[in-house]
Order: sequence, then structure tokens, then C-alpha cells
Amino acid sequence: MSTDNGYLDYKRDTKCFLHWLGSTYNQVIISASTNPRLPLTGLKSSGKFTLKDITEMVERVSQAPEQETPSMIFRLLRWSIKGRKAAHARHVRKVAERPDQETEKSNTSHKNFIDCLESAFESLGGLEWQIQHEKEANKPYTKVDVEEFHNKFAALQGSQSGSGSSSGNTSSTSSPIIESFGALSLGDFRIVEDDNELELDYSMAADSMFEEWKCLRAYVQDLWHQVAYRNLNSAIAATMSQIAIKMVKRTELNIFVDFPNGYDAFEKVMNKFAENEENAREVSSANLQTHSTANSSDANAPDDIAKEMMSGYTYADFLDFFKDFQKNQNGRPSKKMAKRLKTWNSHLDLRVAKDAERIEWRRLYTMKWLYDLVNVYAYTVLNSNLQADNQKAYWEQDWTDKTPHEDNKDLSRLFGCEEFACFVTTLAMSKPAYHGDESSELSRRIDPHRVFQLQSIVDSFMVSRGWSLGPEGHIVSSIVSTVQFSSDLGRLLGIFTRGAEWLSRALMVPAFSSAPSCNQDAFDRIFAIMEAWMGNSERVFDSAAASQFAPSKNGLWDYSPFICGAGMAEGLELIYRMSMLLWDEIPHPTLVIHLHNMCVKKGYLKQPRDLLQALDNTFTAAFYKSAIVPDQDFHRQFPQLLAMGRRESLQPGPVDQSTNLLDFLSLEHNTRFKKLSNSMYHRESKYAPEPKPTKTNNSDQDQFLTLQILQSGVEEDFIDPDRLSNRNYLSITLACMMILHDLNDYLGNAENGNPMRGRIHDWVELTEWILQEEEGWEGCLEAVARALENSKQLVVDIQSYW
Repeated sequence: MSTDNGYLDYKRDTKCFLHWLGSTYNQVIISASTNPRLPLTGLKSSGKFTLKDITEMVERVSQAPEQETPSMIFRLLRWSIKGRKAAHARHVRKVAERPDQETEKSNTSHKNFIDCLESAFESLGGLEWQIQHEKEANKPYTKVDVEEFHNKFAALQGSQSGSGSSSGNTSSTSSPIIESFGALSLGDFRIVEDDNELELDYSMAADSMFEEWKCLRAYVQDLWHQVAYRNLNSAIAATMSQIAIKMVKRTELNIFVDFPNGYDAFEKVMNKFAENEENAREVSSANLQTHSTANSSDANAPDDIAKEMMSGYTYADFLDFFKDFQKNQNGRPSKKMAKRLKTWNSHLDLRVAKDAERIEWRRLYTMKWLYDLVNVYAYTVLNSNLQADNQKAYWEQDWTDKTPHEDNKDLSRLFGCEEFACFVTTLAMSKPAYHGDESSELSRRIDPHRVFQLQSIVDSFMVSRGWSLGPEGHIVSSIVSTVQFSSDLGRLLGIFTRGAEWLSRALMVPAFSSAPSCNQDAFDRIFAIMEAWMGNSERVFDSAAASQFAPSKNGLWDYSPFICGAGMAEGLELIYRMSMLLWDEIPHPTLVIHLHNMCVKKGYLKQPRDLLQALDNTFTAAFYKSAIVPDQDFHRQFPQLLAMGRRESLQPGPVDQSTNLLDFLSLEHNTRFKKLSNSMYHRESKYAPEPKPTKTNNSDQDQFLTLQILQSGVEEDFIDPDRLSNRNYLSITLACMMILHDLNDYLGNAENGNPMRGRIHDWVELTEWILQEEEGWEGCLEAVARALENSKQLVVDIQSYW
């Protein structure tokens, strides 16, 4: 059954068949034993079988009386055979095009493997089953079906072994099947032959990975096309691009666990895939240098498309960047490279450029962007190294820790791209290989998902310039996007910083707060970092190193839709996390939510304010201890609720260069406001999320449908005003404080004669008195209702970013 990745499906189905066959074979031997005092011989225990083993086991099982093969085994076998036949067909083509002894040998191994599986299918009664169960034979099955079958079968074998032991039949052997396979997982089962078998599996794995790669790359390109031409929010595109990158990483880890060290390097996988391509020429690192294509007259030739589809050009650019950077390791390109980079024309009309010119133009862009990326990421360390007492070799630096020299208190951060920048910088600053091929060590350290990550970054800009890749080759559009990607980031940053400044001032006013937030210093520091570095690299390129996009100092952002979108997504998450930490500490939003609910239920408001109602719905469990909105007895859960608020500061240490801001602002220790948005959940997940497998929701849907399901949740998160990521929580907090301020003005007016006048010590006590309906509560609630009705800020549309 084909799912998201053909090789992984084949591997899973084959392992499940082998487990069933080995266990059933052992059971047949046990059942045939007539003398329990004699030791059993011939039991399988390792989980590793040769083709000869499979043939012998199938023969024994098929001849056993009353031994029925489950339908699922026949279905698994059919799809395993189909997967091997597809790989075999590619090898047949390869033999016809480039016959050699090794290829012929591999092809023979493929055929022997297929013959073995087909023989097993027939011997176990597969042909008769296929006729009798025609509908079931062609019915798709899900990953859940396979897992359920495997689990039920394993449990059944255990119970059979146990019952055999209790009857006295196998007293000398206890539970032979459990002893044989009980310690093995499904992953321990495999077919072993010779080195040819390893290469055949690796060939299938490479084909499968790049089939998924092409689909995911097309999806990511379409995302950025929507950003450039259809107003899709770039934070959504960046979040979904990151999920696609994690999908590649997940596949990479799942596939290459079966192969020796070094087989997971992108170059090795790419070369194996190139060998399998029907129309591919020799595609190796030596042939991937861009100068080898400079004289190409047709970028849509089959060899070019194969290289383009598998990101061969981008990998070559990546590798060449590292090699060039290591020549100086000071942030400046070599003289030869610098001369070429200066020829890059940001206004080049790609429609009239020749194919080779476009490829060279993209190559130079990639180099320039990577140089700026490393210079910005390494800024504090490079500056610190100017200090005479702090100089050390860059390859000795731990680039995950950019703590500057004690005399340099400046901080830098690459919002949205910090982790990728750390990888690139670490490799660029690694010790150069002076002997042999210097690219060999570098190539071994470049995993496939890193190449896909760079490809996604590059594609986001290329698409905005009208250049993309289709099934038939390169597509150059006459329309070039006019979107200024960094301007949206700047607008959002302005909203953040203004809100933070106003709120910080308000929290210092005694009328608003009896004490400032104990986390205020940390928050102020984070906002300062955001204002200095989000969408801005000017500080770096005011120093000795010049930006490769000079005279612009912000080319890293201006020429990268990807990093702008990723930076925006991270900025929104940071604001949300700070807001939730603040709400867990200060009472104002909770007080206003309770007073608003009382106003609505008591009839003081004709209609609830839409924003407060939306917050009430979203954070019900945080605002109300029982997670039930009260219609009466409004005060009952209030004291216990406020007692839950977190009063301690975030962490004892300050925010410095090595601080991971998202981890620093963890909501894990919050007592009430812990809720994560869809986008935050996806970012925190180490690997790509999958739809929950059920009988009605087929988890074996193709990658595109899986991504569409995930994207719908992310879009709601960023666009829907009722969702977590599209609310200006800083402004909402200030609006809540203003409601309480208006109540304070009412009570401060002696003409109102409210009995509660003069009893105010803090907002929590006052709110509790109102909720308890103590004397004077009606006048206070009327004042709150007026303040709520008159507030222009408590409107969903006003407090939404988009």
C-alpha cells in the first residue's frame, strides 16, 4: 500500500510479513512436536532471514494442516511485490542504457527477490485468495490496519504460547515463540542477502525520498507564489515551509537508519538517485559545479531537469559557499568569488536572460545571502575576537553559544532563522581540510533536510521574481511581485514595540498596579532585542564587513521572503508567550473578564463585547477554575483562581546572547495560561506532525492532502481573529487596565456616594466585593458596563493584526 513514502511502506509491509512468517513457522514446529522432553530444533530467533530461509519457512507453513494465511498477509505481500517490481523496472532500463557487470548483478538480485516473494504468495494460497476476495484484494489499507493486525497477531502468539505451556505440552521450552521473538521489535525483521541487497534497498530509498522531495518542493513553491501574488500571509507560508522541512527530516531519519554511516549524506543519496533516473546523466559533486553549466544552451534538457528536481544546483552552491568561506573565514569571500558576486544585478529581467544566465544569477544570489547570514549570526563573536585577549580559532567556538566578550554587551539574533544560521556558521567556521579533497568532509556533514531548507529559502525569492519549476521544466513569468516582504515585518514590529512601551509605562503607575511585573526587566530586554534585530541587520554592516547586498544593509531580509515570514511567525509567538506569562502574573485581564461576565448575566450589558467573549471562549479553563462560566454565584471560584497566579520571576539568569528566547518564555510552569497555538505546537514538535490515524481519517493520504489539513489549522491561527496568534495581547492588556481605571474614577468621585468609596486597597479585593454583591456593587457594575460600552479597544477587528 503506497502512502507518503514508498520505501517506508515497502519496508513496513515486508517486516510485518516476516514477523508473521517467522512466528507462524515457529508455531508449526512447536505444534508438530510429539515428545515434549526432546529439545525443539529449527526455531527462528534472529528476525533476519535470507531468501532461502523464506522459501523453507513458506514451504513448511503452507503444508501445515489447518494453517490459514490471514488476508492482511496477502495484501502486504502484493504491495511488497509491487514495490520491488517498480525498482526492478528502473534497473531494467538502466541495464539497457548503460550495461555493466555490477548493474547486471544487481538486476539479477532484484529478480531473485521478486521471484521469492511471488513464490511465497502463490505457495501460501495467494492466487486462490485473490479470486475469492477480489474486492478485498484491491481495497486500500491504512497504516492503522497494518499496526492493528501486527499487534493482534503478536498478542495471539503470546497467548497461544502461554496456553501451550500450561497444558504441559511445552514444559521444557516454556514459551518458545516469546523466547524467540519476544525481545524483538518489528524493526528487527529484515531480509539479508549480500552487499547487493543493501544497494538495492538504498536505491529504492533514494528514489522514494526524491519522489517525496519533488512533491514537497512544489508545495513550498506554491506557498510562496501565493504570498507574492495572492496575499497569503508570509507567516503562514514560513510555518508550513518549516513543516515540509521537518517532513524531509523525518523521512531522512526513518529511511537511513537501515544503512551504514555516511549513507545519509545528501550527495550520496543524490548520486544514487541520479543513477536510477531513466534520463539522468552522471550527476555527481564534480559535475554539479555551476561553471559546468555555464555554456548550457537548454536548461530544460532532461539532465538539467533531473539535476534541478533533486536540488543539485542548490547543493552545489551550498558546498561551494562553504569551500569559499573557509579560504578566509573572516566573513569576506575570496578575491575570485568577490569579483563574481559584484556582477549580480538585482534588477535582472529573468524573462530575457538566457537559461545559463538565470542559473548563474541564482547561484550568486545564494552565495551573497549565505555570506550575509553568517556575518549577522556570528556578529558578536567576530567583534569579540577583535579583542586581543579574546582571540581564538573559530573552529574551536561553540556556535550555539554566542556569548560576547565581557567588554561587548551587544546582542544579535536572527529571528526565524537562528537554528539554520547556526548550522551554516558552524560548518563554515569548521577547520578546513588541507589534505585531499576538502569537499569530502563538508559533503558528509550536509544532510538532505539542510539542502531542502536552503532550497526553500532560495525558491521563496525566485518565485517572487517570476521564476519557478514545473513538471516540464523552468517557468519564467512575465509578472514580478511588487510585495515588499520586509515592510509587513516592520509594521508588525511597530505594533509590538508601541504596545510594549505603553504597557510598561502603565504597569509602573500605582493607580494601575500595586507593583510592577517581576518579569518586566526580562521583557524589556527581549523587546529591545526585537527592535534592534527583527528585520534589521544595519548594526552588523556598520562595522568592518560590508553587506553583500550593499548599498542596502538589510538585503538578508529585503531579498528573502522566507526569513521575513519566519521572523514574523517567531515574533508573534514571542509576544503571545510574554503576554501569557504576564496574564498568569497580573490580575487585570482576569478581573475584567469576570466583571464583563457578571455585567452580561445581570443584564447591565445588552450584548457582550465580542473581544471579551472571544477571550472568554478561548481561555475558559484559565479564567474560571472549574472551566465553567458561571451564571450566578459569581464569587465562588474567584479567590482560589487568583491564588493560582504565578508570582515568581521567569528565571534567575538575565537574557543574554546564549538565551533561547522561545525556551526562556516557556509556558510550562504557568498555573493558568498554558495554551499553545497550532503554529506553536508545530514549532515545538521535533518532527513533522501527522493527522491522527483513524478508520475514517485515512492517515495514508498523500503528502499534499496531509499538508492541506495542517495548513488549514495554521491559517486559522494566523488569520482568524478568534484564534490565538492574531490578537494584540499587549493592547488588550492595556485596554483591560483602562476599564479598571474608569471604575477607579467612578469610585473616586465623591458625588457618586458609593459605599465602596474609600475601601479600595487593590483591584482584586474590589472585584471580589463586586462579585460578592456587597453594598454598592450595583453602582460599580453600572460604571464597569459604561466603561465596557464606551471602550473602542475591546473590538475583535481593532485588536487583530490582520
